[in-house]
Amino acid sequence: MEDILGVAERHLSKQTDSGPRLNVWANEPHTGPLEILKTREYSPGFALEYKRRRHMEGQVEDVPRKDGHVVRALGDIEELPARSWASWAAFHPNNPDADYRGWEWYRYVQRCPLYRRDLDIVAISPNGCVASFCAAWFDAAARTGAFEPVGTDKIIGATAWVRL
Repeated sequence: MEDILGVAERHLSKQTDSGPRLNVWANEPHTGPLEILKTREYSPGFALEYKRRRHMEGQVEDVPRKDGHVVRALGDIEELPARSWASWAAFHPNNPDADYRGWEWYRYVQRCPLYRRDLDIVAISPNGCVASFCAAWFDAAARTGAFEPVGTDKIIGATAWVRL
């Protein structure tokens, strides 16, 4: 990890008025990396992100849905405004609605090489709104996947380590 951080600090740091800055994510349960980050003068910051990993052995537990909610793949283009608004509401809870800049940006997400609409999952509330969302990115060649972004009206924060 020391070598990786050295390379990242040399090639990926962003220059700011107060000097170079690099954000590094570290999972709290792994104290070894946290000690290395502290030694290298990183300090905890805050970001709206939550990461969890699990092995793929065994069954995924069935989670009961609220009455009337439907979980399914994202619909066609007519559903993009609702999906975009749900993302805005989830990740900008303290911003005024007037700051919302529309849904067209989501077309760029859909053009990403690993994007699959069948893995762009939404929970539709009884009133027809997108209540929650999750994009699953799957790389068959590398046999890896990620769930990002995942959002609803409540966001759980995680710690980002920042070197100022």
